[in-house]
Amino acid sequence: MMFPTDSLTAHSRTALAEMGEPAETLAALRRQMTALEEQLTAVNQQQAELRAALHQLLARFPDAGPGVDTGAAEPLHQRCAEDLVRVLREAGRPLGTLEILEEMAARHLSWRESTVRHVLADLKNEGIVREGESERPRSYVLVRP
Repeated sequence: MMFPTDSLTAHSRTALAEMGEPAETLAALRRQMTALEEQLTAVNQQQAELRAALHQLLARFPDAGPGVDTGAAEPLHQRCAEDLVRVLREAGRPLGTLEILEEMAARHLSWRESTVRHVLADLKNEGIVREGESERPRSYVLVRP
């Protein structure tokens, strides 16, 4: 932007000089943004390459599975579910979570309350247990005894 400077006041000349500074800052920010976008593109490319390599490895070794944590938790929850179903079947009536824990303890089955609650939610979602009758809210009973 070119202006004839002879007709400008001192204030106008100062204002034009200051406009150069933000323009330089803006140009520097644009350069920095371009560099960051290039880096992000490179990282995304690396991520895609790693994902492809992982899929190839998993295809070659299907027993590797998704991870150790999932495999370790499944048998634990499965055993808890089996114990839970047995307790509910033997009780023959709706039981609350604390009653279930007491019944399990009487059978020398030691499960944490959080595990039992989690497994109860899973069994409810699978249609194996349902909540007890209206007179016993927050209790559970087997759908098919």
